[in-house]
Amino acid sequence: MTVSESQLKASQVYRKRNPERTAYTTLRRNAFNFVNGYQKGGKTEKAIKSDYGSEHYFDDLKDLQNDLKKAIEKLK
Repeated sequence: MTVSESQLKASQVYRKRNPERTAYTTLRRNAFNFVNGYQKGGKTEKAIKSDYGSEHYFDDLKDLQNDLKKAIEKLK
């Protein structure tokens, strides 16, 4: 599928008008991709299953889990 030039311009305008929302959704998408990437396939799964990723992924998920618990408690 090819994206039209007008759609690319519209997306650029949206990002310029909504920088905080764009940043938030990018961060959110990256977090979900990291957590769910092991089963998604593609470059995320490949990176996680690499020599480096396979050594660290479980520990990183546990660290994220602890940080998420703290953030949730802070928001209550």
